[in-house]
This record gives sequence, structure tokens and C-alpha cells, in this order.
Amino acid sequence: MSLCHCLLDMESNQVGITCVTNALYQLIAISWSTPGDITLMPLLLHFIFISGMEVFRKAKVIRLQSWQKKYLVADDDKVTVQQSNRGSSLEARWIIEYVENNPNVIRLKSCHGLYLSATDKPFLLGITGKKVEQYPSNMIPDHSTEWEPIQEGTLFHVKLQTSSGKFLRANGGLPPWRGSITHDVISRSTTQDSVLWEVEIISMSDTESGMSSLSSFPLV
Repeated sequence: MSLCHCLLDMESNQVGITCVTNALYQLIAISWSTPGDITLMPLLLHFIFISGMEVFRKAKVIRLQSWQKKYLVADDDKVTVQQSNRGSSLEARWIIEYVENNPNVIRLKSCHGLYLSATDKPFLLGITGKKVEQYPSNMIPDHSTEWEPIQEGTLFHVKLQTSSGKFLRANGGLPPWRGSITHDVISRSTTQDSVLWEVEIISMSDTESGMSSLSSFPLV
């Protein structure tokens, strides 16, 4: 079975960020309505203080949504990575892989079986931002395919940092910037939201599959 078909089969197990977040609110409401009952507190504290890396440890397949409400997608040319409204497509799904001997970083594999990679290729001449592409399948993955999740702000919002200290960036503005993906340093002129990504969990990891029961909580 192809990787894309495997991702399609996982669609029925989707655990959306809305369900998980609202389940957390439900747990808080239950805890507050039951004075003296602290049995739910460890679970609540676990969610409240969850780290960027911890979000990814609990997931097997994810989507990444940019500040423009578009998704990170791997094009069928098996090279290009860009933003798209096609959030329901297979190209918007990324499988999480862990890097041996480095618990703080991950690799993201597209449905084409290729890794998200921070290249050294300039996006435009004279511009600091570099291209982000799908890593060639005939090469052994190197540090360019490693990303460190750093939690920023609310639950399930992260920055993805490269081994060289740059960040995965979703560009806006006019073409050719519009919809493009680069990795770049964060400067005062950089819109902070452009390097912030919302993680949407499509499938939980096997070790955390029990947490998927949270999606059965009624929405508030």
C-alpha cells in the first residue's frame, strides 16, 4: 500500500485541534464544578504545560496551518513546497519521524515519501530567505531535514527551527512571495506570525492512541 493511501486510511481517525481544545475546556469545567476533586488536575496540567516537542510526540500524522489560514503542502512535482487552501488533500499531510540520538528534533515526511528540507538555495537573489523543498529520495537525509518544534503562545502553536537557527516561514504579499515557503532568521522587520504554525493532529501515535478518546467529549 502506498504512503498516500495509508494517509487516506487515517482520515477516519482524525483528531482535530478544535475537539482536543474544547475537550480541555470541558475538563476544566468539570474540575471547577467538583470542589475538592483533584483527580483531573494531572491531565489538565499536562495539557497546559505541554511543550512544542510534546505536541509532536503525541501525533503520527499532522497538518500545519500558516498565519494566512493556508496549509503546508508538498506538490506532486516532488520538489516544491508551498501554502494552499487544499487542507483536505493528501499533500497537506505530514508523517512525523523522530531523529535518532536527538530527542528535540523531528523530520516531516510528505505523502510522496520525501522529507521537508531547508535548502541553501536562495529564494530570490539579494534576499536572506532560502528555499524549502522536498528532499531528494536518492539521498540520505541530513541536518537540512531536521526541525526543532518550539512552542509559541497558545496550545498547538509552534515555530519550526532549522539546525542553523532559522525558522520555517509562510510568506504573503505579492508574487513571487505570495504562498511561498522559505526558512529565514527572525528580525525586527519579520512578521512574527509568519513563522508561527498551528498543528492539526490527523492521527495520534500508537503510544498515545488512548488520548483520542478526548474527541468524544461534547463541544462547549
